[in-house]
Amino acid sequence: MIKRYAVISIGSTRCELIVGQRGKSGVNILDRAMFPLELGAQIFAKGVISRATVSALGRIVGEYISIAESSAVERIDIIATSAMTGAANWLYVRDQLSYATGKPIRTMTREEEDALSIRYTALCTGNLLVKGTDRMLLAVMTGGTMTLTICENGMLTDTHHTNIGYLKMQTRFRPVAESLTRYEDFLFEFIDIKTRLIDDMIDNDPVAHLIIAAHDADLIADMTHASIGADGCYHVMRDDLEKLIDDIEALGPEQTLRQFPKMEDDDYDVLRHTLALYVKLAERSGISHIRLLQMRVGDALMALSFRMTEDARLAEWMANSAYQAAIRLSKKYRVDLKHAENLEKNALKIFKVLKKYYGLSKDDERCLRIAARLADIGAFVAEDHQGETAAWLINHSDITGLSRSEKSRVALICLGLRDDFESALGNACQDEDERLAAAKLIAILRLAGALDKSHLGKVQKLTCRLEKGTFQVTVQTESDFHLETYAFNQNRSAMQRVFGIDVTLRVRRIAR
Repeated sequence: MIKRYAVISIGSTRCELIVGQRGKSGVNILDRAMFPLELGAQIFAKGVISRATVSALGRIVGEYISIAESSAVERIDIIATSAMTGAANWLYVRDQLSYATGKPIRTMTREEEDALSIRYTALCTGNLLVKGTDRMLLAVMTGGTMTLTICENGMLTDTHHTNIGYLKMQTRFRPVAESLTRYEDFLFEFIDIKTRLIDDMIDNDPVAHLIIAAHDADLIADMTHASIGADGCYHVMRDDLEKLIDDIEALGPEQTLRQFPKMEDDDYDVLRHTLALYVKLAERSGISHIRLLQMRVGDALMALSFRMTEDARLAEWMANSAYQAAIRLSKKYRVDLKHAENLEKNALKIFKVLKKYYGLSKDDERCLRIAARLADIGAFVAEDHQGETAAWLINHSDITGLSRSEKSRVALICLGLRDDFESALGNACQDEDERLAAAKLIAILRLAGALDKSHLGKVQKLTCRLEKGTFQVTVQTESDFHLETYAFNQNRSAMQRVFGIDVTLRVRRIAR
């Protein structure tokens, strides 16, 4: 258990050092330093990070490492946020920084950054997200992107991600903005388009709370004279934000900077964009009372690193939410929910018998359950290419609680389940361990799916037993089982190849 820790985070607009120490009531910040960057502007305008910037960044990070080491920290983490991966030369940048500093540089994926932000928000707000019964909308702002998540009954059920950052918008619409007499009108129209997905997420079921986690919460709270509540958030009224928009437009850049000294020179245009976005989020969700939480990647890493037990609990909470998110996604693509439930139930019966003999883990069980729920989402889009379509949809959907690698694994399982078993494993995944792990779950799901081939739920009782190299499946049913028996015989070869066992089916008819 570490007592003193340092994190260096490299984002789109700043490189920041935080040195912290474990305290009785939380984390004591011993040192903090920040150097402004223009990584985001370079990436959005040119697509790459310049060599000069890489060189300067290497020197800054090196200096921060020296400061951290002088504080006798036990560990230093250097994290590049997902904004860096938007550069075409981001691998070069990461390698050069690692070479210059002698330290590994970890680049976060967007999914990792979202998960970190959500866990930090849950940590800071106590039981509001994890144990709350009210339906709420959480908006996380990181690196020019916005992730919207619906939380209901303590579970994260629906997530959508959109690019809506000021730097991206400025680069895209600079020619238009120069010819406008009132930029705010154009800004609100654009943000209105980007936030329409909230209507679909809410789906006529109102939310009770809106929580926005962002790096500028402290500044906006100061400008609106908001105070922190018992839930760890600033409480701001939508009317106050609308008034602030009018005030800073009337004042102009210079007067606004004089009236609000905590603002930096570049904050004026960004702030107009941010306030317009927050007002639109509140308007779309029907909320007049907004909760704002100050959140930066470095602070989140610092807080969670010193509270590992709680972080593990929150990670498990998010993992459980992934299953609920998968069910919601399956509904969106008109999956036969009863068949998906039967597929999952049959697969779990088979899984639990095999797990102690073949090293199947809790993570394998979670992937199995999620894959069972998402196996047929491709049929709604392209019936002739169900597996391929399902895999694409899974890889490109926001599923809270699943990392990018976990989504790829679930996608591979669905590809092998609905399309050719051999080609899915041969082409989609070259890593032997991952290929074997996916093959085990595909084989189980193929056999489980065969037992409900008709989608009629004919299985009334399913028992499985592994004895002397033979996996015996016994089904009790009162219905005709010929179609399922045929499908079972067609799919048992996968079990034979992956697990090296013979598979038999015994059908016991029950009188009606």
